Amino acid sequence: MVEDGFPQRLSSLVGLEIRTGSHPPCFERVVIEFAGSGDLPGYRVEYRADPIIDSPRGEPVEVAGDATLVISAGAWMPNPEGDGYDGPRELVPVNVETILELKQIENFEGMTAWAIGLDRERPFTVETLENPSRLVVDISLE
Repeated sequence: MVEDGFPQRLSSLVGLEIRTGSHPPCFERVVIEFAGSGDLPGYRVEYRADPIIDSPRGEPVEVAGDATLVISAGAWMPNPEGDGYDGPRELVPVNVETILELKQIENFEGMTAWAIGLDRERPFTVETLENPSRLVVDISLE
């Protein structure tokens, strides 16, 4: 697990986009990009065992793959006014091989969470970048 300021550090930033990228032979990447002004939200990235639960409904959700990495952040995606992310809650990326699915499992009370379905548990690293503000999770191909 990698954690920084979560869940205490809420942000006025709003999630704008989630995307994947491939950087063979080393890693595949998941990026959450934020928009607006303010500090980056607190975050936690961790593997979770099934069942993966959708919050706040409390219902289990199916996520493709044999391992689920969950990215949680203290920011809306989109916010209640509809600002920010306007894409699908379920994505099957075609530009990566080990990342099988991305599924938003929370966007409630200023928190967002995405379940990342992987082919298997793999080492990962987390970093934040600025201009624009991004939370970056690199998943090892080794």
